Amino acid sequence: MWDDTAKLPKVIFCNENGGYLDRVNLSERHFFRCLQAAGLKRRRYHDLRHTFASLLLTDGAPIQYVSEQMGHSSIELTVKRYGHLRPGANRKYINNLPGSKSATPAQLADEA
Repeated sequence: MWDDTAKLPKVIFCNENGGYLDRVNLSERHFFRCLQAAGLKRRRYHDLRHTFASLLLTDGAPIQYVSEQMGHSSIELTVKRYGHLRPGANRKYINNLPGSKSATPAQLADEA
């Protein structure tokens, strides 16, 4: 049996007739109306993607996991784009090393 499914379009959303939903049509007729109904400002689709990655990282998700979820070609791409969201992310590992705890001002005064 011949199978031509490889020729089928790879669409996530389609119009009422099963055809392509172009970007403008999807935005104007559906996406922006949903945002408005939810009381949200107009946003781009990409803003949702960026928010997803940002929330994962600020919640402590490993950068490799976020990279995989975003479908990035490399972890370096994810670090370059979102690394600023975790400036002290590795500090906890350094703080767990023996003798790495900083002395408090009171401890320093006691030693003097």
